[in-house]
Amino acid sequence: MKKGFTLIIVLLFLTQAILLHDTALGASSGQTYTPILSTNYVWQKQPGYPSGTAYNQREWSSPLVVDGVVYVGATTTVNCYPFYITPPPGHDCEWWSDFYALNASDGAVIWDFKDDSLLIREFCAFADGLVFFSAAKEVDQFGDANSLLAFNATNGALVWNHTAQSLMSSPVVGNGIVYVTIGPNFNGALYAFDAANGNKLWNAPGYSATLPVINEGIVYVGSMSNGPNANGEFIPSYAINALDAKNGRFLWNYSTNFWVSNPVVFEKIVFFSADNNIIALNAITGDKLWNCTITSDTNFHPECHLPSVKNGVVYVTSSIKGGVIALRAFDGVELWTHVGAFGNPVVIDKGVVYVNIKGYISSLNAYNGHKIWDSTLSSHNWNMIPSRIFAFDKNVMYYSFGYDLFSAVELPKLTHQSNSPNTLYAFTDQ
Repeated sequence: MKKGFTLIIVLLFLTQAILLHDTALGASSGQTYTPILSTNYVWQKQPGYPSGTAYNQREWSSPLVVDGVVYVGATTTVNCYPFYITPPPGHDCEWWSDFYALNASDGAVIWDFKDDSLLIREFCAFADGLVFFSAAKEVDQFGDANSLLAFNATNGALVWNHTAQSLMSSPVVGNGIVYVTIGPNFNGALYAFDAANGNKLWNAPGYSATLPVINEGIVYVGSMSNGPNANGEFIPSYAINALDAKNGRFLWNYSTNFWVSNPVVFEKIVFFSADNNIIALNAITGDKLWNCTITSDTNFHPECHLPSVKNGVVYVTSSIKGGVIALRAFDGVELWTHVGAFGNPVVIDKGVVYVNIKGYISSLNAYNGHKIWDSTLSSHNWNMIPSRIFAFDKNVMYYSFGYDLFSAVELPKLTHQSNSPNTLYAFTDQ
């Protein structure tokens, strides 16, 4: 447990019971659904707080489910009074983090590693019996200690950690190498570490504006720069870059006029949003294949238009269309639009598109965009990003929307599935 300055921790996610509606909004005539009457909570986890504390908060990271185990982090703060409230004598702000492995079937704690981290980054990663987290030790993300931690996935023993005096991204792992960006977006670097022992293999200065993505021996990562990097190589002000995953050697880049989103790779195509567009590039050469304008907003923020790709279809929100659009991955042809479901990026699981819409989730048929159900999540109008808070495994959704509670919910089961544009899903009630 760590003590420090009084601070405000803004938690992005609030938890309430999911209420599934039995109406099929947006369905055309003759298309019906089996009613969904209630949500079946498999389990919920709500660790307590020390007695005698106040203004307590807990923020969960995005879960990862592997072989029946849920890996997730939780940062707890107690006595962290708002700046306008003077805490009672002897009640300093305290914080700590728990890195958990939970039994996916009942939520029982398999192991719990505690340390004095103040913030756990959104995503963890798993490979070869190890689970990787990154976490910040202090509030000032640009100057204080951040750590990359590798745990034994079976017993929670800390195998190795790497500390840096700067901002650190979530880890990404592939082919025995862990990749993180270290440093601010505009002058950091991409680092590669041996996943087994934490030894640094290489670093590439200037590539730190997005999460890295690994695919077939290439790392794709965004950059922000105003000149040459530490190696004297010129990096465009804003770009998506391709590097050799083994040694960090530069392969190609594609320049944009403003920030780029985290890239996604599917079938040798790189997708990302930038300059009010969703853009598709040849993953080998960096040549542009197509683009589709999704917004005319002068304050365009790519992280609010993260593409999701599944089965040859790109799903992304579009303010121009007023909802979620589905585009054919290889040429950008529009397949369907669901007007009204305008929120943050989508998550696809078993033929269902989940869209976060400021306080509730809509589920859409991935083949035609028709709404299946809505679920009330929160009374707060916060634009949450589902990809950061959901995990799916064996018809169960694992999630947290912030304060205190982490939940596992059994999803309605599909009784019929078709790729016909005129066929919707039917569900059985749990």
